[in-house]
Amino acid sequence: MTIGEPGWVLHAGAVLDGDRFHDRPLHFGTGRVVDTPVAPAAARAFDAAGLLIVPGMVDVHGDAFERNIAPRPGVTFDLGAALIETDRQLVANGITTAYLAVTVSWEPGLRSLATAVELMHALERVRPSLIVDLRVQIRWEITATEAVDSVCRWLSTQPTPTLAFNDHFTTLLGNPREVAKLPLYAARSGLSPGAYRAQLKRVISQGDAIDRAVKRIANVARTRGVPMFAHDETSIDMRRHYRALGVAVCEFPLTVDTAREARAHGEAVVLGAPNVVRGGSHTGAVHAGGAIADGLCTVLSTDYHYPALFGAAATLAGNDLARLAEAWALVSRNAAVAVGLSDRGTLALGQRADAIALNWTAHGPSINAVFVRGRPVFLSEPERVQRTL
Repeated sequence: MTIGEPGWVLHAGAVLDGDRFHDRPLHFGTGRVVDTPVAPAAARAFDAAGLLIVPGMVDVHGDAFERNIAPRPGVTFDLGAALIETDRQLVANGITTAYLAVTVSWEPGLRSLATAVELMHALERVRPSLIVDLRVQIRWEITATEAVDSVCRWLSTQPTPTLAFNDHFTTLLGNPREVAKLPLYAARSGLSPGAYRAQLKRVISQGDAIDRAVKRIANVARTRGVPMFAHDETSIDMRRHYRALGVAVCEFPLTVDTAREARAHGEAVVLGAPNVVRGGSHTGAVHAGGAIADGLCTVLSTDYHYPALFGAAATLAGNDLARLAEAWALVSRNAAVAVGLSDRGTLALGQRADAIALNWTAHGPSINAVFVRGRPVFLSEPERVQRTL
C-alpha cells in the first residue's frame, strides 16, 4: 500500500474539530481528509473506539537529530542513517511534519557549513525512504558570514525551508555563564578551548560585515517567500529590529517583554515543549507554562527532545478535553500557520490526512496510532485495523 492510497475510515472515535471533540467517523482518501472514502467497497477501517483523534503534530524547530549524528563529542555516524532514525523517532512521537534545525555556524564539526552541506545532500538522498514530511530550518549564525552564499542558495530549495537568525556569539564573552561553557562548545567543534576562543574573537570582530550579511539574507528570504524566525531575542528593540527586516516569528524570546511585543503585533511566539514538561527553562529564560497562560506563546516546538511535544500538550491539558483542544493548537494548527503551511494542522475537509489516535485514560495519555497522508504508519494495537467496512 502506498502513501495516500484511498479508502480509510476511522470510526467510533472522538475527532478534534476546531476547539472541541465530536463523535464522528473520519474519512481519508488520496492522502486528504474527505467526506466519504473514494472507493467505499474497498475501504479499510480503523476501530477508534475509546480514542481521541487529533491532527498530526508540526514541529517548527528541533535539533534532537544531532544526537543521532554525534551521540558523543567526536563520535559521528552516517548522516543518511541518522536521518532515517530521526524519521522513525518522529513517527513514534506523533510528529508528522518536522523542521530539522540545521545550524550553519562558523564552528568546525557538527554545526559547520561543511556538515550542513553534507546534511542537505543526505536528506535529498534518503527522502524517498522517509515517512514524515521532513523539512529544514536553516538556523544561520549571523557571525558565519562565509556561509551567506550557501544559505541564499538553500532558500530556493524544495520543499520550502524556514530561516532562523541566530546570534549566540557576539555577546558571549561578556556573559560569565556562557564563558563557562566554552570547553563544551570547543569539544563539540573539535577545537581546543584556546583555539575555539581565538576563532570566536575573530568572527565577532567582523563589525559591519555581519549587518550586511543579515540584510542580504533577509532580502533573499523575503523575495522567495521563506518564513523567517529570530532566535533568542533579548529585548523589545531586537524584536523591532528583526520585524523591520520582515522576520515575523519570535523564537525562544529571552524576556517576557520581548514576547509581549511580538504578540502585540500579532506575531507568532515559539517556546520549547521541554520547558513545559520540566516546569521551566533549563537556561532560566521565559517560563513557557506561564507564557501560555498569559497568551504570550502561540507555538511549541520539540527544541532538543522529540517526546516533549506530546508531553507538553498532555501536561497542559491534564484530564480536561477542552484544555487539550487548546493545547493541541500549539503543536498543530498554530505551528502550521507559523511556517506557512495551510494544508495541515487541522482535520478539516481537504487537509492532509495526518492524524494521531490517542489513548486518554486515567493511567496516562499515550499515542495509539499515527496516520501520515491517510496511511497508518504506527500502530500499538494492530487488531484495531479491519480489512473492510
